Amino acid sequence: MLRCTGFQKRVRAMRCVPCGAEMHLMQVVEDDTMMVRGYEHHIFECSGCREVERRLTFNRARRSPTGRMVQIDSKDGTRVAKDTKSGRVVMHNQNRERLWELCNWIGWRVVN
Repeated sequence: MLRCTGFQKRVRAMRCVPCGAEMHLMQVVEDDTMMVRGYEHHIFECSGCREVERRLTFNRARRSPTGRMVQIDSKDGTRVAKDTKSGRVVMHNQNRERLWELCNWIGWRVVN
């Protein structure tokens, strides 16, 4: 039986095809030619041979911007996201990082 013990985000380095060295993200450009918002061009440069590669990616955090801005605070031992205009609590979670990820996924901008 498989059990999920929590949310874990894994990041792997992108490697250069010709030389195998690590590629570094140099620039992110939003693509406004697509029908759906959230597509971006990621431009990478190789740390070894300086090869440049461009990838089209989809960023879920930018798919449906609502214009809502939230601030993350603590309340009664949990983390809450408050709307900056109204001051109302719009979401809560025990984990601050998870709350931040959820707010970004929805399209809310988190401010400190």
